[in-house]
Amino acid sequence: MKYFSVIVFALLTIANGAYAQKFDGSRGYIFDQSYVTRIKESDATGLVQIKDAADEFWKLYERKKSTMPPKGVKKMADTLVFEVAGKPSLSLKSYLYKGNDDSGDSQKFSYVAELAKFHLVVVEFDHDRPCFILVNKATLKVYFVDYSA
Repeated sequence: MKYFSVIVFALLTIANGAYAQKFDGSRGYIFDQSYVTRIKESDATGLVQIKDAADEFWKLYERKKSTMPPKGVKKMADTLVFEVAGKPSLSLKSYLYKGNDDSGDSQKFSYVAELAKFHLVVVEFDHDRPCFILVNKATLKVYFVDYSA
């Protein structure tokens, strides 16, 4: 019985930690991660229930000032951490890689705003225009707004 309790405890510990998402760039772009759902701009409009959501995202991004993120979101150096009680956290770590030949790659995550049930985050890339992701406040499910879809 003693060993059974230890095994159950170990399995529960592993299961609880198995779903925490920690993005650090070592596995590719944010939009290629298995826990990220790519959506069209029209789908983003439906999710946040704002007409022409993509236009609103750009307006919020352009007005964005360096403000403190809301409850449940922490800015720690180059990482945004999203937390919900009873759920594993979501960490988005910005990175910058510069090659020797002036090539490079980067993804910088910046908090923009709260929109209904979502956190709006801008993702700035080294060579492409910025894009947006939506993080569901209750589930921490991540949606990447794909402009090319």
